[in-house]
Amino acid sequence: MAKTLLYSVGMSRAKRDGFLSDYGSIERAGWEETIRLYRLYHALEWWDWVALIGAERLAGLIEEMELITASA
Repeated sequence: MAKTLLYSVGMSRAKRDGFLSDYGSIERAGWEETIRLYRLYHALEWWDWVALIGAERLAGLIEEMELITASA
């Protein structure tokens, strides 16, 4: 769920709501904080891979990580 939210949905509220609607009611308290943590994990994993192959910095990925950590 977190990878899809990071890579495919991004910050689009409409896409997020549509994606999550297929999961039905999520009853567990704190699920959004858990998803945010995993989104950050996957963003850092992607960053590590990009650094390993020597690709240029990805401005969108930096912005995504800033947004994830700012909302914590």
